[in-house]
Amino acid sequence: MTHVHHIVMGTNLEKLRRWVILVMEEVRGRNVGTFMVFLVISALFWLLMALNDDVQRDFVVPVKLENVPADVTLLTSEPTSLNLTIKDKGSALVRYALGSNPTLTFDFADISADNNRIVITRQKANNAIRGVFGQAQVMALNPDSISVPFTRRPPKTVKVRLNTEDVSTAPQFIISGGITFTPDTVRLYSARPIRDISSITTEPVSANNLRDTTEIEVRLIPPEGMRAIPATVKVKIPVEPLILANRSVPIEVENGPSGKRVVVFPAEAKVSYLIPMNVYNSGDQPTFRVIADFSRRSRVTGRMPLILPALPKTYRNPMLLTDSAEYLIEQH
Repeated sequence: MTHVHHIVMGTNLEKLRRWVILVMEEVRGRNVGTFMVFLVISALFWLLMALNDDVQRDFVVPVKLENVPADVTLLTSEPTSLNLTIKDKGSALVRYALGSNPTLTFDFADISADNNRIVITRQKANNAIRGVFGQAQVMALNPDSISVPFTRRPPKTVKVRLNTEDVSTAPQFIISGGITFTPDTVRLYSARPIRDISSITTEPVSANNLRDTTEIEVRLIPPEGMRAIPATVKVKIPVEPLILANRSVPIEVENGPSGKRVVVFPAEAKVSYLIPMNVYNSGDQPTFRVIADFSRRSRVTGRMPLILPALPKTYRNPMLLTDSAEYLIEQH
């Protein structure tokens, strides 16, 4: 609300205050019902005065282009709008207070187009504003003109590269099966020939502390002056819980003495690990090994350390519940 409007509203409120005082003096001693009738009448009187006063109001007005030729592609996906400050009678602007802002519509054929750019001048904008707001006075207009690039060149199909550097799950959960997205290719438009570009990247996918499969829409980052259609891709991040599992694995001896057999006690080692629920339920879990290295045996304790080689990525936080094993050397 502008300063002028505040002054107008202040004057009307002062008139209303005086009117209420006058009404109260007249109905003093009468019943409350009579007082309320006069109060409603005074409110209606104030409203009529306010609607007859000049007021200013700010609008953000969308701009729409009609009858764009089929071979023309606008090189901006952002909606264009104008910021207006309009001065008119309150009765003329009250209809916009309860509804959505009007739209300024322009016919493509009526707009000057040169050097792959259409320009809506201040004059054309003012004409369109008068068509919507009638004789209202335009106090401010920003921007004072609109320039939109376009092209008539056919598009180039390019691949989409996904930026997933900022994706993580909550503890005890895992991204299972790989992140997918659609579409994997988009059409890239430009006013100039597209030669050295074969792919474009998405904005960083930001999804943290995930506990369930998540689908999000991510914008693409086309090169400057170009437009990708579609402008976004749908990304699916499959997330499932990790299940704590245990398995007893036979211990294999390495680097044993030549011509002799090394027997370990116990013969198996128990391993605990976390594994995705679908792998756990399938019962088809990948195999792994537990190794006892004879060359690293302790002559003091008579035990060999147990080693758990690198496990497939399916497993998380693997842990040997026994760190060493006793052994006995037998002759072949």
